[in-house]
Amino acid sequence: MQDITSYFNLMNDEEKEFIETTNLVYTELGKFNVDFEQTTHYFKSCVKSILINNGLKDQIYADFFTEKLTAEPIKSIFQSTMNHSYNSENDKQRIKKMITLFSDLIEIRNVVTHCYWAIGTTVGEPVKPFIFGLKTRISGTGISQYNLSMELNELKNINKKLDLFKTGMYELSRHMRKKREHLTKFKFDKLENLSFREELIKMKTDRN
Repeated sequence: MQDITSYFNLMNDEEKEFIETTNLVYTELGKFNVDFEQTTHYFKSCVKSILINNGLKDQIYADFFTEKLTAEPIKSIFQSTMNHSYNSENDKQRIKKMITLFSDLIEIRNVVTHCYWAIGTTVGEPVKPFIFGLKTRISGTGISQYNLSMELNELKNINKKLDLFKTGMYELSRHMRKKREHLTKFKFDKLENLSFREELIKMKTDRN
């Protein structure tokens, strides 16, 4: 530990800032990934509740059905089962809102996943706030038309919104355990005015 501290003290200010910023990025990235997976889990929980509330007698079959599913198929199943189970116009608007939020979040996750490989590698430009190179074009991901970029503060802001989304979906998953409970009885305030669209558009904007 002392050797690491001594090595850090020998760095110039630019190198120290690079290390400190990189550590902050890893912290925010870790939070994003954990919260994303937890949010996906709550979507799964809602799907399992619908299956059980509509006649599936053994929960273990719902677990088998959803165990290996990732965010994109879970989103599609959530949308189909929810729209079939809840028919009021108000319910459908809420379902549409949740799907929009999750769709945008999945796209943000894809950008983050395919671009964060550059963390800590661009030592020549340590003081720049960008997490990965502005001129890097990502191929084979369906998003190669963008010069993708994100600043640390932007990721922090996304994480704050994701925390609200995660909490809202957790509360919905608990609400869904009540058989055939209408969404109109679910307090929707955490999700009502939430949006990831601004952040998604910004990270696709060429900043050269």
